[in-house]
Amino acid sequence: MERFTDAIQSPFLAQGLAQFGADYYAVLGVPMDAPLTEIRKSYRNIARLLHPDRFGRDAEGKEEAEQILARLVNPAFEVLSADSQRRDYDKLVRAWAERVKDRPEAVPVYPQLALMQQALTLSELQTFYRQAIAQQGPGVYKDKTDLVRLVIANELSIFNLGYALVYCRVGSSEGFGAPQPAPPTPPKSQSPAPPPKSQSPAPIQPRSQQTEAKEVKGASFANSHFERGKMFFEHRRYREAVQSLKEAVRISPENATYHSYLGQAYLRQGLPGMAKAEFTQALVLDPTDSIARRELNKGSAAGAPPPKSGSDQSTTKGKATSKPKRTLPQEENKKEGIKGALEDLWKMMNKPL
Repeated sequence: MERFTDAIQSPFLAQGLAQFGADYYAVLGVPMDAPLTEIRKSYRNIARLLHPDRFGRDAEGKEEAEQILARLVNPAFEVLSADSQRRDYDKLVRAWAERVKDRPEAVPVYPQLALMQQALTLSELQTFYRQAIAQQGPGVYKDKTDLVRLVIANELSIFNLGYALVYCRVGSSEGFGAPQPAPPTPPKSQSPAPPPKSQSPAPIQPRSQQTEAKEVKGASFANSHFERGKMFFEHRRYREAVQSLKEAVRISPENATYHSYLGQAYLRQGLPGMAKAEFTQALVLDPTDSIARRELNKGSAAGAPPPKSGSDQSTTKGKATSKPKRTLPQEENKKEGIKGALEDLWKMMNKPL
């Protein structure tokens, strides 16, 4: 396997660009064109998340955080915070991407990169890429239970792989990781020159095409959350699975599979009522959804105790209704008997001699 640097981040990072060398940008949760201020801000935030005080008596978690900070975060910040080292690192990645961009067999296929690989301009590439990093990056290292697998950091490295390869096709020959310089702004005293009359305005994309493009991008983000939720579910980490699956449902509420998997995660958390609502919605969207139909048929999501048998109910009901009917006449007869005995005694005492 062709590489641009050694696998110094193994075994923590093993996907995306990190398969071919050190991915310092994924480690810090920043895009490859991030300015130095953003890199420093992310490093300070990560240092707080990995501080030993955050883990209390969790000795194992504390040890994992120390390893990540020493083996991943600090070396990444050392390279990206120095202009010369960052420039050299970007050149290595760029040279490697140029060699393999036309060799699809040399890189793995990731479904998350489908839209990125369809970009025709640098603007389209950067728009999709920055949205993906902005959505995933702030969550890196926040989950203390995920300091071994580093799911978010690995996913960021997947997007960095796509960015590096597509940039070589649609980007300029200058720069790579460093942010592109902004176009110069005209002085305040000068007004921008109007376009020539012969130049026609740029065509406006129809609203239907804009909506369709947004929906496709949203579906890609939703699928990323769904895949991460499935992984959490398979490892019996149901709380994290619910969070990821809820985000997938929020982005694509019309996907029945997302609802059925969320229902299963709720069920494992002991929330049958919420699970039943998700299974029901899944069947509304897709009546053939096998997961939702199976769980609802089992009754595992109903949340109500099984009803008592008919004989038990009738017996209990009969006892409840027959008891007062048996006791009330007895009490009345007893009262009438006492009254009658007193009357007979009174008549006997007053009987004339």
